[in-house]
Amino acid sequence: MSSAMLVTCLPDPSSSFREDAPRPPVPGEEGETPPCQPGVGKGQVTKPMPVSSNTRRNEDGLGEPEGRASPDSPLTRWTKSLHSLLGDQDGAYLFRTFLEREKCVDTLDFWFACNGFRQMNLKDTKTLRVAKAIYKRYIENNSIVSKQLKPATKTYIRDGIKKQQIDSIMFDQAQTEIQSVMEENAYQMFL
Repeated sequence: MSSAMLVTCLPDPSSSFREDAPRPPVPGEEGETPPCQPGVGKGQVTKPMPVSSNTRRNEDGLGEPEGRASPDSPLTRWTKSLHSLLGDQDGAYLFRTFLEREKCVDTLDFWFACNGFRQMNLKDTKTLRVAKAIYKRYIENNSIVSKQLKPATKTYIRDGIKKQQIDSIMFDQAQTEIQSVMEENAYQMFL
């Protein structure tokens, strides 16, 4: 292609941007010269191409408007309650990461351990071992969970384990107390 022909394809540098100006090269096509379009150049006017005002919407008109979370976005659901946050895999992961930085991730681990224990089969021989493990890990020692539980709650769990009177709801009160502390403190800071 001759240099005279190339000059006629390029827009006049003194003119302002126009919608009918040639498009910039697509990555990977930088070295290729676009073919000259008849009627494009200085003094020529061509029909402008329609420009979509909703660039973040798909062909069905669905999508999320810029600068705003959609009403059913995960972020919107997470702000409704701690249960909504923990019921979402990404939300639980982000909340856990936050609690790790705050040095209180044991509260969340305990909360999930209680959920898991509630779903165990009481006839299974390992249920007693799991109850003991939860008690030793989170309640018996001087952990953050133990510090946030009422003495009566800790005594109830300890006595149930010593007497081997295991039931699926034995950690429910403790879980409720920890959940209340998380809702009042960590969850609010996280939001």
